[in-house]
Amino acid sequence: MRLWIGLHLPRLPLEVFAPSWSTDAGSVVLEQERVLVASQEAMDAGVRVGMRRGGVLMLLPDARLHVRAPALEAEARQAVALALLQYTPQVTEGAEATLLMDVGASLRLFGGIRALCRRVHANVRALGFTASLACAPTARGAWLLARANAGRAVRMESLLRRLDRLAVLLAPPARPFADWFDGIGCHTLVDLRRLPPPCL
Repeated sequence: MRLWIGLHLPRLPLEVFAPSWSTDAGSVVLEQERVLVASQEAMDAGVRVGMRRGGVLMLLPDARLHVRAPALEAEARQAVALALLQYTPQVTEGAEATLLMDVGASLRLFGGIRALCRRVHANVRALGFTASLACAPTARGAWLLARANAGRAVRMESLLRRLDRLAVLLAPPARPFADWFDGIGCHTLVDLRRLPPPCL
């Protein structure tokens, strides 16, 4: 049985500076002088994604400001991937802070998919990272479900049902056409599948 676990690290740019278990309040990561991600304490103070540095300091004078560090993020992804090798030798890095694991051959060894997901989640949490996990019979399906935090789909039929509910812009090839999709009322992947084929 082919089964993939997708593991998305949505707060990775922040958690390389302030791990999920830290008490470091008011941390904010900037990219090109705008907020990319902020701690819950900073969000509670009014800090929002896209806000400029000056706005952050007005709302939260004691904020701990960090400049995004892609090198630290790459090291962190590698550390997580190494930790996941205890479950399968087939761990690969996906786009947008996502790791993919082919776990079909490991299920029985670790007590089934639920037990395995619990173990993976606990390992990632112990490393100081927030993760959303998903399972699917295909790697791309696991990637999409993990990015949307949309849970597990062990069979292809349930995967298709879950995918149909996801936002069309979750798929990277669709993003350059965001205005066009919005203009025709195409918001989910099922809307996309219902579009007529292009005329040649």
